Amino acid sequence: INNELVKEPYVSNFCVPSKKSLENCRAVILEVPNKHVFVLGDNRANSWDGRYWPANGFLPENQILGRALWRFWPLSRVGNI
Repeated sequence: INNELVKEPYVSNFCVPSKKSLENCRAVILEVPNKHVFVLGDNRANSWDGRYWPANGFLPENQILGRALWRFWPLSRVGNI
């Protein structure tokens, strides 16, 4: 974010680019428009997320329907957010 790597210790299923696959492992360099978010799945090797969404891949903030209140995974961090 803002040219800084984001630490993501929760991502354990890293994908390996392959010429035989769709090569869904690629760097994401973009500028997110105001009042939008860019969404990535935590199962990067198998997530249909903002990298592949039609149009521009950004979600308008006014289309976010809810807010997470409780975490159930990983078990060591179960509880209120």
